Amino acid sequence: MFILRKHFCGIFFIIFFIYALFSAVFVINKAAKDVASPSYKDILNGDWAMQFESKFNPKLIHYDISLLFWGAVNYFIFDEGKDGVVIGDDGWLFTKEEFEYYKNFTKEFEQKKNYIKKVNSILESKNIGLYVVLIPAKRRVYGEFVDDKFYNSQIDNLYEDFKTALDKEGIKTISILDVFKKYKNAYPDRFLFLKTDTHWSVKGADLAALEIAEEIDANHGDITNQSEYEIKENKIEYEGDLTDYVPLGRFSPYPKEIIMKKTSYTTKQDIDDLFGDEKIDFALVGTSYSANKLWGFEESLKFYLGADILNMADEGQGPFTVMKDYLRSKEFKDIPPKVIIWEIPERYISVEYDLE
Repeated sequence: MFILRKHFCGIFFIIFFIYALFSAVFVINKAAKDVASPSYKDILNGDWAMQFESKFNPKLIHYDISLLFWGAVNYFIFDEGKDGVVIGDDGWLFTKEEFEYYKNFTKEFEQKKNYIKKVNSILESKNIGLYVVLIPAKRRVYGEFVDDKFYNSQIDNLYEDFKTALDKEGIKTISILDVFKKYKNAYPDRFLFLKTDTHWSVKGADLAALEIAEEIDANHGDITNQSEYEIKENKIEYEGDLTDYVPLGRFSPYPKEIIMKKTSYTTKQDIDDLFGDEKIDFALVGTSYSANKLWGFEESLKFYLGADILNMADEGQGPFTVMKDYLRSKEFKDIPPKVIIWEIPERYISVEYDLE
């Protein structure tokens, strides 16, 4: 018994290694059949290895158990999740991107500013209005739930500095940070960002839409309030995207988010819109904050603007690539809008893009 206790870790490792090796041998052949035969180039650049790994790992008998075990160790002992998430207090999760300072920060800052300036110049030449909507990082609004050790002083003023830079270029910029800070405590039962997701909540999206609509209506009252919309809400449960970085299965302390999903429909429409030439007054360009129907941002914009909206936002592309694609699209060339609402999350400002 003494020898067993003394060498328990070594014996356990040997047993686990033999078990894992046996499992791997059993799975290798099966995984190989699911992956196409590699070319020399695929092997050289590592593409085939990545494809094989994606098929191999999930087939291992101990794969899910191992994920759950190490997830529990990281969370309950070290208060950490997988790389990419920051564990906050009181059930809050934040994406690590909000806290990082990139080595080419200054270059990217200037490049994004100049790109927006160029887009604005193109649209001005076509008599199209542009409104840049800057969405603050979640930690700027709910920073009280994050430990100070995660903060980087080099990006403390990123949001304000970028907005100021755009203002100096004469670009119409709407600050969502100001309105969020003003009303964050006005709805005690509704946060403006989802606690376990990277995105804003339905309430946050609605508040942003109201701020945007009021600004646009003040300058483009001739094209707002041409239609009337009503909103229907449907309660659904949603698992926040950041919970994927805390793989605890049924032991997860993070409950599903409750979302009041919106659906809008027209109750009254201007007669010219019904029988006139095909036209579009408003276009929405941006990221998953606009593209994902769960947040209801587009629906709230329609409601407050009293107008239909062409939603050209896309998920997973970033706001700058999406704008580039829209300006090259058939929709833009054939039916140019009178106003474009361009939603840009703060955390994309320092991300590297090919913006030629």
